[in-house]
Amino acid sequence: MGSGITRYLAKKYPEHLFGIYLNDVGLIRDLMAYRDSLTDEEKLYHETVSKWMKEEAGYMNIQSTKPQTLAFALSDSPIGLAAWIFEKFYSWGDRQSCLSYEDVITNIMIYWITNTGYTSCRIYHENSNRLTPVGDIKVPTGVSLFSKDVVLPPKSWIEKHFNLVHFSHIESGGHFTAMENPSAYCEDFVKFAQLIKSNVQ
Repeated sequence: MGSGITRYLAKKYPEHLFGIYLNDVGLIRDLMAYRDSLTDEEKLYHETVSKWMKEEAGYMNIQSTKPQTLAFALSDSPIGLAAWIFEKFYSWGDRQSCLSYEDVITNIMIYWITNTGYTSCRIYHENSNRLTPVGDIKVPTGVSLFSKDVVLPPKSWIEKHFNLVHFSHIESGGHFTAMENPSAYCEDFVKFAQLIKSNVQ
């Protein structure tokens, strides 16, 4: 969600931002339909995301169409909530990362104690039915991709649609980047921040 919020802020209020830093650019709808004009890198993305949509997107389909139905189950059963969330850490994370079971349980407990399983589902429904496409971003952008993340966007596509000033490919870490490899994440962010700072002085 953080990536989406950041991108919409950059699109709507670019004059208020010195830069944005992302480790995810969302699903690239334009590359989900195959065509011969795609580059080799884009064709690989198309194949990867097509496989991911078949095998991993069930959660997204139910959360974007019937969030209220799922909400009762997630709010009623701590085991159900834990299973719903833990499966994502298992499937989308880097199993060699420094993420501990305690980290995952803490994450789950935040949802349980605050009873926010529903709101975390509802945002998918809102995104599917109310958000307009972001379009190109002109704000200076830093992107770090973690090698075990679920779907890695082609760098060439990022360069076309963002004002890319900083790019990193980090070997260790999956979808939950800041939790899985916080040191590399912070080090790379600091490099980006220093670059932005030097450009605005």
